[in-house]
Amino acid sequence: MIARSLGTLFAFLKVFSTIKKYKLSKYIWFSVGLALLILSVFFTVVFNISDTLVDIVTDYLCQRWEFCQDDDNFWTQFSGWLISGSLFLFSLLFFKNILFLLLSPLMSFLSEEYEYKKTGNKVTHSGGWFLELLKSFIRSLKLTIRNISIEFSIILLLFLLKIIFPFLAIVTVPLIFAVQAYFIGFGFLDISLERHLDYQNGLKFIKEHKAETLSIGIGFMLLSFTGIGILVAPAFATIVATDIAIKKSPKNTTTF
Repeated sequence: MIARSLGTLFAFLKVFSTIKKYKLSKYIWFSVGLALLILSVFFTVVFNISDTLVDIVTDYLCQRWEFCQDDDNFWTQFSGWLISGSLFLFSLLFFKNILFLLLSPLMSFLSEEYEYKKTGNKVTHSGGWFLELLKSFIRSLKLTIRNISIEFSIILLLFLLKIIFPFLAIVTVPLIFAVQAYFIGFGFLDISLERHLDYQNGLKFIKEHKAETLSIGIGFMLLSFTGIGILVAPAFATIVATDIAIKKSPKNTTTF
């Protein structure tokens, strides 16, 4: 398991040469542009919501306590920082899921193109490219809703344990990271499996390859932590996941 995990992580180091070898740069640039747009819109919305919430909460508090009438009052500023910081952290927790969902159709085409250039296996789209794009989005939406509900439940439990038992932070913080990594890796691996396995068999395959799934997510998360790396992380994770799907998935061409 450890060997499989490390092998998947090291595969991220080979992605640059893979992009050059198979001429996949157009997908990288498209994904970078879309990721930048999504990032800008998402955090503009978050900051606007944050400002509105801060105003509502501080107005409410100041109606009850006269000592916070001054905008420069410590408690007024503290409540604003607390609300803004909490909302920002919460949005960071789920931004990766939104980014994955919105980029999934493009990543599906990247995965398909890479697989074709590497193996010669050409996928025929009987319904046309738009129908395939729609199918990919619907499958990713279904998976995202499933994963977010499970991921949020686990993270909430770990967070509560951290608050109740602060000394457990040494365990809960790495576990929260691992949970996020596993579920985002789950999504990218499913993108690469949708041409070979239906939804249920895709879930089964991923559960049987937890080490690779976790490592795809860790690679994605580590790239994201660099800041600018979040723009290329989806494409890199897709390429690594596609390699795993090519090597290990049964050649079942059912997509849904």
